[in-house]
Amino acid sequence: MAVLAPKLGELLTAEYVVQKGLKPDIESLSKELVMMKASLEDSSRDLKVVSIVGFGGLGKTTLAKTVHDMLKKQFGCSAFISVGRTPNLTRTFEKILVEFDKKYKQVDMARWDIEQFGNELHEFLTDKRYFIVVDDIWDVESWKAIRYALKDNNCGSRIIMTTRNFEVATKAGEVYRLKPLSHGNSKKLFYKRIQSHKGESVDGVSDELSSKIIDKCGGIPLAIIAIASLLVERPYDDWSKSVIWMWIGEGFVHLEKEDGSLFEAGERYFNELVNRSMIQTMKDRYDPFTQWFRIHDIVFDLISKLSRDENFVTFLGSMEQHASPDSLRREKNTSIPRSDSKVRRLAVKNHLVQRIREDTMDMPEVMRSLNIFDSKIEVMAPLHSFRVCRVLYIENYYVPISLKHIGKLLHLKYLEISSYTPVDELPKELGHLKSLQTLYLKKTGLDELPPAVCSLTQLMCLVAIGFRRLPADRMGSLTSLEDLRLDSVVGRNATEDLVVALGKLTRLRNLRTSASFYRITATGSQCDLDNLERLPELTYLELVSFSCPPGYTVGKDGFRNLRFCRVDTTLKFSMGAMPRLEELRFRVNAGYSSGFVNDVPLEQFPTKDEIEDLDLGLDNLLSLEKVTVTVDCSGATAAEVQEVEAMVTRAVENHPNRRTIKVDRAHEGNMLSDEESEDLLQQHIQQCDRVLSSKDEPDAWFIAHLRWYRLLQKAVISIDCAGASLCEVEKVEAAFRHAAEVHHNHPTIQLIRTNTDEMVSSSDHLDTESFQPSR
Repeated sequence: MAVLAPKLGELLTAEYVVQKGLKPDIESLSKELVMMKASLEDSSRDLKVVSIVGFGGLGKTTLAKTVHDMLKKQFGCSAFISVGRTPNLTRTFEKILVEFDKKYKQVDMARWDIEQFGNELHEFLTDKRYFIVVDDIWDVESWKAIRYALKDNNCGSRIIMTTRNFEVATKAGEVYRLKPLSHGNSKKLFYKRIQSHKGESVDGVSDELSSKIIDKCGGIPLAIIAIASLLVERPYDDWSKSVIWMWIGEGFVHLEKEDGSLFEAGERYFNELVNRSMIQTMKDRYDPFTQWFRIHDIVFDLISKLSRDENFVTFLGSMEQHASPDSLRREKNTSIPRSDSKVRRLAVKNHLVQRIREDTMDMPEVMRSLNIFDSKIEVMAPLHSFRVCRVLYIENYYVPISLKHIGKLLHLKYLEISSYTPVDELPKELGHLKSLQTLYLKKTGLDELPPAVCSLTQLMCLVAIGFRRLPADRMGSLTSLEDLRLDSVVGRNATEDLVVALGKLTRLRNLRTSASFYRITATGSQCDLDNLERLPELTYLELVSFSCPPGYTVGKDGFRNLRFCRVDTTLKFSMGAMPRLEELRFRVNAGYSSGFVNDVPLEQFPTKDEIEDLDLGLDNLLSLEKVTVTVDCSGATAAEVQEVEAMVTRAVENHPNRRTIKVDRAHEGNMLSDEESEDLLQQHIQQCDRVLSSKDEPDAWFIAHLRWYRLLQKAVISIDCAGASLCEVEKVEAAFRHAAEVHHNHPTIQLIRTNTDEMVSSSDHLDTESFQPSR
């Protein structure tokens, strides 16, 4: 692999071309990639560690990502994680586990320490051949901690590490130094980026000036890309909504003309930074609907310097990252030092300190923006003392937050508290924030979003995640809302209230919710999107709910401005429906399944039984460019799943635009064998139920259990009473009887008690751990 070093510039140039969507034409690309691939694919069972070292902007990350994407399928598990100059090792280890196995997304690791993460990684990697890229390591201690956790299990695993620090690089087995691009390759990259037809000139820019620009870049690909980007206009469709709303709160976004919205203006700002490569976009491996972004270290250095020079932002990072263990212990007992300058905007990250005194740096009097994330400050001035604060952002803050007297922040425009930051309560004073434009509350530990929120008439963005109770009946008063994101809406009344309220939000452009939009009719439940259809500004819609029946027909001119639509059901489209829709994502049920959500029993029937031949009218969506179909495999056999996949593929391929289609599967683990499918068609069943296992289940569990047997006529259930009280036995029996009564076939049910001699009285009841029985 050492022979690659002199030619890495050529490989890097070609890869940048690939990343920008251009065709690579450097002849050595194929040869170099094959050689690198062969080096990492040798037959050795020993762990192999390779480091790529070079100064910022040379393309270390690009090269490592290219190799990772080429080889990852050959390993049992793989990960690509970035550490950065202010490492948070617990977050890094969490990302590694999630990348290795997405099951860890369901695990609450917020309170794990380094030792616990290390033990978990060691156990997980015991017999696995893994491939990981550890990108952007700045210090030896961080590398040692990560390297220790990555087990050498003699399975032929591979590690690539990138760093600017040569001392760090020497800790790996093989070291490869990147060099700046040659003038010739710099020129090729420059002209490819501006997409010149001839590849050798730029309209309006002389060859001499172009050559000077290229020379100034010093062979650094990032600099070449950034400068070339100033000479070309390129559209970009993805953005980070939260950062744009934060800009609006700061007052950075202004309308150039009276029409349009502040958010649309902010989008233009963001897109321009992306087009100039000042912001780099990323995609979440497991959540394709979430857009992430990052900035390169060189750009960060520039921003930091300008911020210090202009006293624009004061940044407090991980002060202990290069310190010894003794100094770390001392640092935890110290306060942030005083400064003579007034701090108007403060960003605190990965910071563990005892206190920020109320008089420190004159913060309460002049602080316009306070951003705290991944930090722990034991004692801090109360939030209501920041009287002129416009933006308050707190994420992953490990000390309970008090919002008492928050109503005193009359200038506050942006308030975000998220990611397991504990909040004592959301007081009524929240309704006094009459200037508030964005309220973002996610997983605060509270169950109810207070009605006071509905008095915030200037609110343009509301995100409420993790609440079980919402003031749905009053949300229609939020007539300035443009962006609304809610998760579960519990209860039929609350859902109906929300449907009515949404019809009044005529400025709404973005809606994401898991509420169930349906109405009950004489023939059953029907999807109800009538109010949403008529919203004139709606451009982005996500309805993530499994309880909305398929078959709702979008009428002519329905959703007339919608560009993106994701629904967890199947819609039909009339001529003229969704005339501007570009991307559609929907779900098709391949089989029958029965379950429950929020203690409400739900059934899913095969979509092809509800919509004949899956004739959805997709050819009526004239602007459609991309379709993603998720086939829910629950309750279906392999043959039934394949049949549905073929049907939806034909439906999309018949579209006149011949647009792209992607078909994914969900819940493959719930597919049925032919034998299991036959069993569920039985008319008579005999089963045993242990009271101690099912006594705490809701009625919906018993209903869903019997409904799996769609042709059921008679059920004989043996009730195992061992260890249960009489009250608990009677409760379970009543639940089974009710489930039989509401079953579509109204089967007869016979309940036979067993082990009655082992029943206990309520006073000496045994607290036996229950388990979740299968169907």
